[in-house]
Amino acid sequence: MPDGILIVDGDRRVIAHNQRMLDMWKMPSDAFATGAEQRGLALLASQVAEPAEFLRRVEWLYSNPEKEDRDEIALADGRTFERIALPVRGAGGYARLWVYRNVTARKQSEERARLLAKERALRMAAEESEHRLRLLAAVGLRLNGFPPGDLEFADVVRQLI
Repeated sequence: MPDGILIVDGDRRVIAHNQRMLDMWKMPSDAFATGAEQRGLALLASQVAEPAEFLRRVEWLYSNPEKEDRDEIALADGRTFERIALPVRGAGGYARLWVYRNVTARKQSEERARLLAKERALRMAAEESEHRLRLLAAVGLRLNGFPPGDLEFADVVRQLI
């Protein structure tokens, strides 16, 4: 799936964007019609989980025009976008290229893998604990006079476990 692309000049006017940018951000087709970036930026910020941080980072990048940046943005609806911000210099001066990529499926896959690994580790620890409990129960019963081959010994161990 293609990336959403937005190009903003040094005066913060939108000079280009693609349809994918509008689609993935669920923006109206006229979001950048005036060329002014402010309306579009407000629409973007309204969709992210942490709008103040989103706007702070955008402002920092505009105040540091030579900086490149790559981060992930959590949206309020649960999606995650990767954002790549690149400075562009040309005959017309400075511009900034913003590239947005939907990485929600990858993030969900990573989270599933992390949870499965945690579940496996917990299962192994539980099985280890169960084994240790059986050994401790057997030792305790032996210390209390039950011989290991005794039928009563086996019944007591089964009841404990």
